[in-house]
Amino acid sequence: MPTEANAALVEEIFNAGVTVARDEAGLLPLEDDSSVGIAFPGTRYGIRAACEGYADGVNWLAFNGSPTQADVAAARGLAQRVDVMIVFTRDVDFDPAQADLVNALPPDKTVVVALQSVYDLLAFPEISTYVLTYSPLDPALDAACAALFGAIAPSTRAAVDLDQPPTQ
Repeated sequence: MPTEANAALVEEIFNAGVTVARDEAGLLPLEDDSSVGIAFPGTRYGIRAACEGYADGVNWLAFNGSPTQADVAAARGLAQRVDVMIVFTRDVDFDPAQADLVNALPPDKTVVVALQSVYDLLAFPEISTYVLTYSPLDPALDAACAALFGAIAPSTRAAVDLDQPPTQ
């Protein structure tokens, strides 16, 4: 069973890992008066649990693990009604339908949070704001939400070159 000290160390490590790799539109941290939509894989309800304590009135959209055209249309509709749209992705290389969803959104008001592969960005290079967690684990969700809403100051320097995925 983890001790309180261990839990604090885990939180510190994950908070230090969150990176705002790109914020060309100056969307982060989210403004208190901004209307926000958050789209996330429906299998990852921990995202909602991690973020919902930071702001009232967030518009939530859970999409299929592999987004359908109906999910894409719902996300596009939500993005039209909010100031900032946030989309959580995970390993887009293995599920290109996530890229279809992200690429259907306005790039200047969309924040992508990559939960595992830092190279998801290559599937949507026009996105103005890109956040890395380096992990899909629950502590990474907590850290990502804290960074999005300004509760922690994220790093702004990625640990890898995002323009060049490693060769295998």
